[in-house]
Amino acid sequence: MVSGGQDKKLVVWDLPSMKIKSQTTTDKKIVAAVIDLSGTNVVFAEKAGEVFSKPIADPDAKSAHLLGHISSLTDMALSPSGTRLLTADRDEKIRISYYPHAYEIDAYCLGHTELVTCMCVFQAPEPAEERIISAGADGTLKLWSVKDGVCLHTYEISENTAPDKSQEEEVDDGKKKGWDHLAAGTAQGTAAVSGRFRAKCEAKPLVALVQCGGARSELFAVAVENSEELLFFSTSADLIKPVGSVKLGGPPVGLTCLKGAGGGPDGAEDILIGVTFTGAAAKLEACWLQSGASGVVATVIDKEGAKIAGSSAVLLDTIAAMSAAISELADEALEGEGVAATSTGQDQYLQKRRRHTEPGWKDHNGKKK
Repeated sequence: MVSGGQDKKLVVWDLPSMKIKSQTTTDKKIVAAVIDLSGTNVVFAEKAGEVFSKPIADPDAKSAHLLGHISSLTDMALSPSGTRLLTADRDEKIRISYYPHAYEIDAYCLGHTELVTCMCVFQAPEPAEERIISAGADGTLKLWSVKDGVCLHTYEISENTAPDKSQEEEVDDGKKKGWDHLAAGTAQGTAAVSGRFRAKCEAKPLVALVQCGGARSELFAVAVENSEELLFFSTSADLIKPVGSVKLGGPPVGLTCLKGAGGGPDGAEDILIGVTFTGAAAKLEACWLQSGASGVVATVIDKEGAKIAGSSAVLLDTIAAMSAAISELADEALEGEGVAATSTGQDQYLQKRRRHTEPGWKDHNGKKK
């Protein structure tokens, strides 16, 4: 396993012993890190816009530069085939590059109207092609083809708008419900890109995204800013469809899924884990996932009252211990706005969105942005 973060430490761990195999210090903060399919190299993206690779066996070796963005990076991923490197940035785009020769750009995914906060790359069962699902601060989920960067479907999440509303439909109440209907080249479109119309956008920024289907690779969970409700979507038939939701104890800002853990009610195997915040306190919450014909049912796990035998009991005890440890973290480990220091894209979108939508907004040190 490989990890990195705000402390500029790139750490490779042995599993399951959790012993450190190697540790190096990078020049900039790390927003994403992965191990390539060969298992010999770590690929990591720095917040400043650069992506590097480094051999695992030689932590003292000089990092090889793979590619660079003009703007800050928010997320990075390798395709399931290992032949494409995908990088998302603050300028609303996703770049698809060849790997390991990342200087060869395959395509750009263009369509988000705010920065891309997070993305997942997966192998779709039908058609059997690689797909990208991305989430943005514009409140939309977008499904892309890795092969050519074409947007296959857009799903808008808005508090006052039906999720499947046509992007081209005009709104008569004087407020814009989204950004996609602002045509490129128009005066309104230009103003929107420059930020003058951002205050009229009622989109709900998406802050976390994870693939959570064990048997169903097209199942995803999405977290919305300041919302305790976690949303589930399916991307079958190249369409993004809502299939369920669950309410957690606080707004989730980080998600992961343990697939095939087993031992859940009615044969549920997958466990979804979320990092949530209540005030300034962070904790882990977990729920069982069950897929059915009518959608996904998520059952929050009562880690204290649950009576589960076998390996799942050990797993839940571990989750409970981690939750307790996270809850005891010092306040300085947070970023002052109820945001985890390691949440991908979160601090990026806060800086950009609040600068335009809240002119009097101050950070936790009392300084105006």
